[in-house]
Amino acid sequence: MIQPVDYNKHFVIGTPLVGWKCDRGEDNIWLRDSHAIAQKFPNAVFFAALELDHRGLEPFQRLIEALQQVEGIYWTYTINDGETQVTSENRWIRIEAGRNLVREYAQRGRFDAVLYVDSDINLTVEMIEKMFEVDHPLVGINVPEYVQHGPVVNENPRIEEHWTTAGMLLVNAPAYYELPWSHNQNLNLSDDPTFQRLSEQIGYGNTWVRKDLNAHHEGLLCAVEHRRIPDRSL
Repeated sequence: MIQPVDYNKHFVIGTPLVGWKCDRGEDNIWLRDSHAIAQKFPNAVFFAALELDHRGLEPFQRLIEALQQVEGIYWTYTINDGETQVTSENRWIRIEAGRNLVREYAQRGRFDAVLYVDSDINLTVEMIEKMFEVDHPLVGINVPEYVQHGPVVNENPRIEEHWTTAGMLLVNAPAYYELPWSHNQNLNLSDDPTFQRLSEQIGYGNTWVRKDLNAHHEGLLCAVEHRRIPDRSL
C-alpha cells in the first residue's frame, strides 16, 4: 500500500484554464511551488490547456511566463458552441476538453502518470510525495473545501476511499490511458463522479485519498452563474 517515492518518475502536472480565471488571479496558484517541484522531480512536466476567448492569449501572459521558467508546455483550444454565457449546463465540455488535452499530451509522451490539478489549488512537493507513496491507480489529497469522506482503507497514514475532485487527482498508467473525461447528463453526473464511475466499471476502483495533508482550493467556489463571467461574445 505504501511504497518508496520514485523521484525520477516521468509524469505530467496538468491543468485546464480559461481566461476569466486569469482575470480573477486564479491562474498561477498551482505553480507557486513549481521550482521546488522541478528540482525534486526532474522528469515532471507542467502542462496547461488554455481555452481561448476573443482575447486570444492575452489573459494568459502571466501564466505563460511562469510556465517558461520551469520549461512548461501549453496547448490552446476553443469551444465554438455558439453560447455567449458559461452556465452550469454548458460548462462541462469546456473543462473536459481541457483535461482531455492534458491526457492526450501524456499519452503522446507515454508518461508514467498524470497529476490533474486545478489552477486555483495549491500544490507542493510534499503533496506529490505523499500521492506517489500510495500504490493505487487513482490517488488524491484531501481538499477540505469539498467535504468528502469514505471508507477507511488505511489508518496510518489515514487513507479513505471515495470519488474526489479532479482538482487534485493523480492517475497512474495504465489507468489514465483508459479514462477520458466526460459527464453524464442522463444520470445527472458531472465530470468527477462520471470519471470515478468509469474507473470502477473498468476495474481500477475508486480513488484512495490521503487525509494526513490538505490541498486548499483558493479560488471562488460557487455556481458559475454567480462568478460574473464576462459575456463570451464581447
